[in-house]
Amino acid sequence: ELTKAEKEKQRSMRKENMAALRTILEAHPTLNSRTRWRELCEELADNEVFNALDKVDRTEVFDTYIRELQKKEDEERAIEKEKIRAEEKQHRNAFRELLQEHADRGDITLKSRWSL
Repeated sequence: ELTKAEKEKQRSMRKENMAALRTILEAHPTLNSRTRWRELCEELADNEVFNALDKVDRTEVFDTYIRELQKKEDEERAIEKEKIRAEEKQHRNAFRELLQEHADRGDITLKSRWSL
């Protein structure tokens, strides 16, 4: 049976290795939210830090990081969608103003015909 000091040392090494793996994932050039676990395992098979952790710890770090990437991408997509929506609203308002100007000048009436 392990002593308290040995258990504490194992816990701290586990945390350090998990943090180091997280750093490796953050620095990985091709990693994105659609990266599969198997692909990453193949790429990091020779990595000491990766191999120092057991499978549960590795998958925990990977899953957490991928969830964060997905959340970040979702937020970026939502921001972009909001920008597009605001721009479209401006275009609609400008078109309504244009129509109103033409209606005020008498260029467009209820009996106007649209033709090309």
